Amino acid sequence: MLGVSPDTRVALYVGVAWIALLSVAYRLCGVHDRMAALPAAA
Repeated sequence: MLGVSPDTRVALYVGVAWIALLSVAYRLCGVHDRMAALPAAA
């Protein structure tokens, strides 16, 4: 369980920061807009 002991708390913070960084990069790079512009594969 992450965050229970001080040793794993650092890993929890790093994981949250990494997810936040990836989310910001996803929005800034416009990946969502490019994915929406692709024709739907049916």
